[in-house]
Amino acid sequence: MKPVAFISCFPKIRHYAASAPSIILAMPMLDPITSANIDLAFSRPPGDDFAVDSLRMAVIGTAAIHQSFLFSRSAVGGDAAAELRRCAGVFRKRSKELLALACANASTDGASDATLAAVMSIAIIDIFNGGTGPHWQRNLNLGIALVKFQGGPAEILRKCSPAIRKHARLFLEMLAVYDVCGDFRSFLR
Repeated sequence: MKPVAFISCFPKIRHYAASAPSIILAMPMLDPITSANIDLAFSRPPGDDFAVDSLRMAVIGTAAIHQSFLFSRSAVGGDAAAELRRCAGVFRKRSKELLALACANASTDGASDATLAAVMSIAIIDIFNGGTGPHWQRNLNLGIALVKFQGGPAEILRKCSPAIRKHARLFLEMLAVYDVCGDFRSFLR
């Protein structure tokens, strides 16, 4: 497909994404990502699990970058949006540090549901930041490696309890979609 033909599909893709979340997401609700992350982010006390701590930092960073995006489109704009974007970067960096510690302890923290949730939350920060730089692809590669480490998507879904299976499925779907979008992005260069 030629890049121009692909770009002309954007309005259709935007319409589909805006109008079909109840049929394309594992958890049909207004904000499934927040719902899934909050359950995991408060599942352990602070300092008890590096993956959960990483997820907490990434959720705060996601909130900051989202607010920055909203401010940049409103009358508030300028300084507030820039400060929130900087704040999101700080939380992203801390989340990545904690994620590295979780992955270093792969037998426990690195195999947890919170690890993949943290990777996907960091990806959301990167996407709101424009998906620029090498960080975006490295983060997705880490997510793919974590899924392989845990035996693949089917094994992840088989191992998890029914209560969190929908969350795991959501994160796996997000990873697949972001990976495909990353391929489109490299195609357009």
